[in-house]
Amino acid sequence: MVINRTIGDNDNDNLRQNTYNDSCNYRLFADSAMFSNGTVRCSRYQLRVNKMKTETTNRKILDLMEKRTVKFRDGAVHLSKTSKLDGVKSWSLLAKKTCPGSKNASVCNGCYALGGFYNMPTVIQPRVENQKNWKLASWVDEMVAALKNERFFRWFDSGDIYKLELAEKILAVCERTPWVNHWIPTQSWDIEKFQPILRKIDALPNAVVRASAKHVDRPIDSFQNSSVVLSGPDKASELNVTICHSFNNAGKCGSCRACYDKTAKTIGYVQHGKTMAKHVNILLSTIKA
Repeated sequence: MVINRTIGDNDNDNLRQNTYNDSCNYRLFADSAMFSNGTVRCSRYQLRVNKMKTETTNRKILDLMEKRTVKFRDGAVHLSKTSKLDGVKSWSLLAKKTCPGSKNASVCNGCYALGGFYNMPTVIQPRVENQKNWKLASWVDEMVAALKNERFFRWFDSGDIYKLELAEKILAVCERTPWVNHWIPTQSWDIEKFQPILRKIDALPNAVVRASAKHVDRPIDSFQNSSVVLSGPDKASELNVTICHSFNNAGKCGSCRACYDKTAKTIGYVQHGKTMAKHVNILLSTIKA
């Protein structure tokens, strides 16, 4: 809804009031007003959510949810479908806010989940709900039920393991869904308190924990399975990693399931997206200098 106010001749027409537009385009409006002289309707301040800085957007949406402007959906589990995964579902959280391993990871400066569609309220909302709901006693049971017809599942297309209790519950879900192949990418692999539980998850026959490299073109070998962002496709052979071919497949996985395969030690993802491209270009120019 957009709030319309009548402003008197002596009113301060610089007053701004942010309101939430719950129509399909999810804009934020302020001071959409009708002046008292009769006919002029103006909207002096109008910003699309995906043009705002991520932290500002998240804060505003969280505030709106606390005020129940956005209605929470029923159920403790909210799964996502990303276009890249071609139908494989995922469970995710807000990026950065739940990524303790990103603090020493320069690659996270180019994170795809800090912009674009990830800033839309329809994408933010289930991630906010997931962050609250995983703490419920019923969450593991509901996750198991939600995965009854799945054969492949990705954890965290955004966000990461940020609490030990969450990691323990993910272990329980993986143990109780042996028919599902789980892929758990994480930047939390180098945080000591998470290492024992991550190795327990990775020891399961149906789960692969992929430790995400902290820097572009610098793979790691401290975990059985890992991934690294590549500055270009030629780097795959140079670094002896299995290249992800989504970069020349319209950004989609297709039938490839290498990320779920324990025999694929390190997967190399060719940098993609404007934010990552900018980060890589800065990195390469620094190296050349």
